[in-house]
Amino acid sequence: MRPLHQMLFPAVGFLACSWPARADSCEPYRAKYEQLSVGDHWSMISKVFGASTPGHDTTNGETVYIYEFGGCRLTFVSDWDGKLKTKRAIPGLAPLSKPTSNSATVDFREPQGSVKEQLADLRAQVDGLSKMLGYISSQISGNIPNKRVSLDPTSLDKYVKLDVNNGFLLVSLHSVEPSLNGIKAVLNVGNPLTASFNGFTVSAKWGRPFDNKNWTPERYNEWQASLQTRDESFTEILSAGSWTPVQLLLPNTPPAQFGYLEVSIETNTISLRRP
Repeated sequence: MRPLHQMLFPAVGFLACSWPARADSCEPYRAKYEQLSVGDHWSMISKVFGASTPGHDTTNGETVYIYEFGGCRLTFVSDWDGKLKTKRAIPGLAPLSKPTSNSATVDFREPQGSVKEQLADLRAQVDGLSKMLGYISSQISGNIPNKRVSLDPTSLDKYVKLDVNNGFLLVSLHSVEPSLNGIKAVLNVGNPLTASFNGFTVSAKWGRPFDNKNWTPERYNEWQASLQTRDESFTEILSAGSWTPVQLLLPNTPPAQFGYLEVSIETNTISLRRP
């Protein structure tokens, strides 16, 4: 009797050679498939594969020929003058180590040249529209009255323009310090006009700072709802061409929770010098 390993080798070889190809594979038709190249006349398709399903024309003048072999579907597209334009195998064929330069197999993993150009053009259009939107936004914001301004408690004495019902003022946050169970904030309100304002009301909104890096509509609305508000009236005169200190008391605010202050000012009466 022959040794066991001599009996097993032929059996293993038989199994390896006789293992059937997958029913959904196009590999058995690779040789014929690759006989066809871009530019071949459509008649070459029928010479290689025989009759196909009836070819149908597309709206751009192309003709599509389809062959189905079990689970393999081969599609060939010829252009208006009958020359092969593209071909496709489903399931796809395994890539060759050195693909031929005239292969027209469609590879959906990489955009084709024309698609890349279209994507580049679309990106350029989006970039242009983004710049245009930024310009339009700046033009619109420049013409909208700035009725409310935000002041940064970590950056003092930086003034901003604040529009009021009878002109505009300059406002800066001069100092911030704890006071009882809240915050005492001192504003400097500048009146650059030639008219004075007799009495005014400050509307304040304050609280913790917002984390702009993690902005979402939900988080922003939640933060807005957490802010405190208060209106306070003053009898002081905002004299023409002068700075006026205005003290605000912001209750129920631990210093660690104070990082945002927003104010608006409503003036009462305006006073002009008589000639």
